[in-house]
Amino acid sequence: MKHLLIITCMCLLYSGSSAQNCELPALSWNQYIGVYRLTGSSAPLFAIRNGDRKIGVIDLSGKIVVPAIYLSLGDVENDKVVGEIAKHKYELIDLRNGSRRPVGYPLLSKELHDGTLLASLNGKTQLINVDGKVLIKPGIFDEILEAGCGLVPVVKNDLFGYVNYSGKVVVPCKYANAETMVGNTGIVVLDTGEGQSYGVVDRNGNEVIPVSFERITRMPNFFRVKNSAGRFALFNTSGVQLTPFTFDAVFDAEGEDKVVGAYHGRQLLIDTLGKPVFNSSWMSLHKRTGASDPVSKGFWIAGDMKTSGVEKFGLIKTNGEVVLEPTFNQMGGLGKDYLFVSIDGHTLLGIIDYSGKQILPFEFEECLQQRGEGFVVKQNGKIGVV
Repeated sequence: MKHLLIITCMCLLYSGSSAQNCELPALSWNQYIGVYRLTGSSAPLFAIRNGDRKIGVIDLSGKIVVPAIYLSLGDVENDKVVGEIAKHKYELIDLRNGSRRPVGYPLLSKELHDGTLLASLNGKTQLINVDGKVLIKPGIFDEILEAGCGLVPVVKNDLFGYVNYSGKVVVPCKYANAETMVGNTGIVVLDTGEGQSYGVVDRNGNEVIPVSFERITRMPNFFRVKNSAGRFALFNTSGVQLTPFTFDAVFDAEGEDKVVGAYHGRQLLIDTLGKPVFNSSWMSLHKRTGASDPVSKGFWIAGDMKTSGVEKFGLIKTNGEVVLEPTFNQMGGLGKDYLFVSIDGHTLLGIIDYSGKQILPFEFEECLQQRGEGFVVKQNGKIGVV
């Protein structure tokens, strides 16, 4: 049996954190009660939480970039982040040099969107930029929503439209809903009187996907569009239809520029042109099973039934080549080069590499992540590193 090193200071994971980049000096782990990787910064930076539960930022060497004086931090955008220094009091932090300055207004959200913030003045919403300049004054619109791609969704008389950062109307307020623009397009919803229809407009208000569908969802590189018959098709981000309405469902794929299309109980891998990547189909295709890391880019966990009538899992490449036959009861990614698996005759998990070579025996209740040369696992109810 492998000996377990019990972890006394685990990496606390928050939204936007990355478990693979915990490479700080040991002193940093012992000094703080929480450490997590900031995503969105140009340099490797870590948010830390001290014994007073205040949050700051350090670099990879452990040097303090921002002192631990904040109740919370927003998400990073272009090396800037908003910190809540006291209730309803905020500062804008430049992570490149650690400079800080008061925002000047109570904020409705700490999140930066295209260099703008939603702030409150006398109970009404206004849009400001990172320099504190008011872009859209309060009271002009009933609601101001999160900006994106130079446009802001707004509400007037219960209808949604888009304005630019000067408040000039670009898309009239005529929709039942309008989402924040991403990639110069926005999903809109029209109330037809008999229900709601979905479509997509560009920054000029042109309907690049007609407002006539039952549902539209944005995916990386695609729009997933559902018609009135309950079937799905893929459109690209310019609004061009790539596939017919043949899919029962369409699933996202972590870290890949592809999606999984489900059809008649089988699943296919679809590329950015809407074409099957390979001819064979599987009962299921995953980037992960369970809560561990996704398998490496270019690999998929494939599920299928053999003679037992129970779904088993194996590993395939993006081109359809079978690397490991579907003989495992469980399978999930574990770092860049490893998998956790279970097999018949073993109720616990073991660890193998992508060739199928066994790295650790079937002794663990959970396999959580790779940590340096070891693995964070749960054994006999305790979490540690082996």
